[in-house]
Amino acid sequence: DEGPEALETTVEFGTDGTSWGKATYNSYGMLYAYSERKTERSLNTSLPLEVVTTTNRSYIMYNINTGQMLSYTEITDKDGQPKMQTVRLDIAYNTLGQITRYTDTIKNLLEGATDLVTTVQFSYDGTEWNKVTYDPYGRLKSYSERKTEVSTDPSLPLYATTTTNRSGISYDLSTGQMTGYTETTDRDGQAKTQTTRVIDSSLGYNKLGQLVRYTDTITS
Repeated sequence: DEGPEALETTVEFGTDGTSWGKATYNSYGMLYAYSERKTERSLNTSLPLEVVTTTNRSYIMYNINTGQMLSYTEITDKDGQPKMQTVRLDIAYNTLGQITRYTDTIKNLLEGATDLVTTVQFSYDGTEWNKVTYDPYGRLKSYSERKTEVSTDPSLPLYATTTTNRSGISYDLSTGQMTGYTETTDRDGQAKTQTTRVIDSSLGYNKLGQLVRYTDTITS
């Protein structure tokens, strides 16, 4: 048995759950905007799951010379979670077409922490960019990430930055599921910590691919 064998995923491209035909293209025939409805359903009655995610992606911009995506705006509405908007900018790639950097600006829409704006700078360690490597299978081997959380409500002050450096990421070769990593986290106002996580390849995930057990060793 390999991977989440009890999980069935249905993706309906071009619908937002209400109507179809939700896709437009630019003058080069590349997607400019689209909607997509994804339904994840359990085939195992002892592991109940039925969750729908609706994604609306728009303003997709490309490098005209390479066809690679440079930026987009995405609104995601997943059952059980607040509706969220992500604006992704400055996407860059290496010569294999693997992503080497981007900046996300994330905020909740109407629900949840609506006064919080989170900026995520992928592959940035606070000093340098392009701090990311991949393994021979094209999976992340290591990366840095800088996250800044800011309040938009003056009566609720918040400005906190967290820098994360994750390395030694390992995977189960048959399932692709993560089996471990070492992570250093440095957050404003807190002690710098290092966490080494070990996930058992046979017991760490259930048949839906959900994480059910791991062991963390934490030092500061």
